[in-house]
Amino acid sequence: MKTKFLISLLLLSALLPKSNSFAAIYGEDSRKEIIESSALTQQIATGVAITFSKIFLQQNADSTYSLDFKSSTLKSEWDSCSDERFLEQPSSSPSCTGFLIAEDILVTAGHCAFVKGEVRNKNNPFCQDFLWMFDYQYKSKNNIELSNVPAEKIFQCQKILYASYKYDQPTFEDKPKHIEDFAIIKLDRKAKGRHYFKLAAELPPTGHKLTALGFPLGLPMKHSTGKLLSRHKENYLHSNLDIIGGNSGSPILNEANEVIGITSHGYDSSQWSETRQCMALNRCDENATQCEFSSEIFDHPGEYAFLIDKVRAYMKKANRSAF
Repeated sequence: MKTKFLISLLLLSALLPKSNSFAAIYGEDSRKEIIESSALTQQIATGVAITFSKIFLQQNADSTYSLDFKSSTLKSEWDSCSDERFLEQPSSSPSCTGFLIAEDILVTAGHCAFVKGEVRNKNNPFCQDFLWMFDYQYKSKNNIELSNVPAEKIFQCQKILYASYKYDQPTFEDKPKHIEDFAIIKLDRKAKGRHYFKLAAELPPTGHKLTALGFPLGLPMKHSTGKLLSRHKENYLHSNLDIIGGNSGSPILNEANEVIGITSHGYDSSQWSETRQCMALNRCDENATQCEFSSEIFDHPGEYAFLIDKVRAYMKKANRSAF
């Protein structure tokens, strides 16, 4: 199991540069299971998928699939401290999150799909080596579907329609200045009967309640809430959502459940504790002004999401309904 984890880590780490450490916990930890959320949240969660390497997937004789990371838990793979939540839950990390904006079109972060630059209409190694799976969540307490997963829940990238991951970082030691981070992916078939998200026409005001759906550290899907703190420069929004690596590509939703942003990057989420000999999550105040430990990469705490404008413009030009 460790070998498969390391191979997958190498595959995806090639897509994840140093700059993508992800945001911490702000105020009270708002992450919760989808089954603990409202009926509406459970319905829209059907349009959110996790990506992971094909090496974790095994086909059964009855054409269903089994996920081969049953022994990989948050505790075993990340050496998380004993007081952290979700310790015994399976972790498929490294992973990313994506969401449907049409039956056959999925959006994620650009850094989840390739290394750097811009891609259009291309089937790249990411499309060939990684899969997307819907409904990766707890159905009830201690009930997660890892065996006999129906084939209709698993999809492959047919091609990247349009993606951009651009940042300015003259040297490896410099702090990155993020410019763009999105990917629009065409799936190998339609994901029928699932929710697909509408794209918001504008950014809501500061203080607006936000929601995120995704897979922190490759855990089964979690629902978190927070608020909009500011618009960060030209292309990003800044929030206090409880987001951790694995949430890359998560939809950031306004109160109407429309997508306003794509989770991109954030403040350092964890740090090795020498005294406790374990990984401890970074905890910050609710307004993202101060954290338990500082970052060598980012100046300001908080979660940053790429604004949905470019994706909306692409869909409009393609005459596809996403707004």
